[in-house]
Amino acid sequence: MESNYVKLLKEYNDLAEGYERLQQHLDEETKFHQEQTSQNVAVMTDMQDTITQLRNQLAELRNTRSASSGVSMKEIELFIHVHETLSTENKSLRQP
Repeated sequence: MESNYVKLLKEYNDLAEGYERLQQHLDEETKFHQEQTSQNVAVMTDMQDTITQLRNQLAELRNTRSASSGVSMKEIELFIHVHETLSTENKSLRQP
């Protein structure tokens, strides 16, 4: 009878240790994902600010553009800058 009790006690202790390890792992994973989400929010906020700033610059260029029908070099440079900025910020979101 005592042998069964010892076995049950050992089994209970093993299960309790396993549960504690799983709980700790869950807590670590939860913390990691919360930090990652927070970082992604910060990056998205920066991206939105950059997009807004670039839209404002583009609007200023449109308003000050000469009456010529062609696209100015400044507009081309701005378009390239917008594209590169968004590509860079988009890549940073995908990295863990």
